[in-house]
Amino acid sequence: MKHLLTLLVAIFLVSPIFAQFEIGINGGLAITNASISYDYNNNTQTKTSGYRPAFVAEGMYNLKHWRFGLAIAYQKEKLTYQNTLWIVNNTSAIATSTRSEDLVPAYLLISRSFDFRNFQAYCGISFGAIKVNSSITDVGKEVDFSYVNQSYGLICGADAGITYFISSNWGVNMEAAINDMNIEGTALENERMSYPVTLGVRYKF
Repeated sequence: MKHLLTLLVAIFLVSPIFAQFEIGINGGLAITNASISYDYNNNTQTKTSGYRPAFVAEGMYNLKHWRFGLAIAYQKEKLTYQNTLWIVNNTSAIATSTRSEDLVPAYLLISRSFDFRNFQAYCGISFGAIKVNSSITDVGKEVDFSYVNQSYGLICGADAGITYFISSNWGVNMEAAINDMNIEGTALENERMSYPVTLGVRYKF
């Protein structure tokens, strides 16, 4: 009986804390300006990434009208183009070049929330680190080259979103963000912007 009372008291004391926690997962598309400049038949060209898949999972703690949390995301970049490569004896060869990146940012979130009825709107800032797995391949009649690399960088940004709670626990979310990424040693340009727009679900404890 004593242990049961202790457990009930512990649940009573801890439940208000966990009642403030919220988790969510989103998926959608990101517009990025990730690019690569290359030489094709003595003509310098630039190819820029377009719409790319983007996913994010986050956990938030709601403190009155403020939200504090941690998020981990995933974004894919891939560019394929015809490239002129210079090989031995100053001769050139045409190759199909592919630049691919898997970006995994992890960052802290701070936002201000605005609650009305079943809606919660918010806007805030984020900052953290990003890990990038890069691969480069050049394949042609006289060329067969591949290279992989792992690098790290920084990410900061801002986001805004709105959640509609269909029950006391479950909600549907829409979020838009802008992220500034700076990574050294990647397959594409080191500094780039990303604009993800995602839809997802939220669960509030």
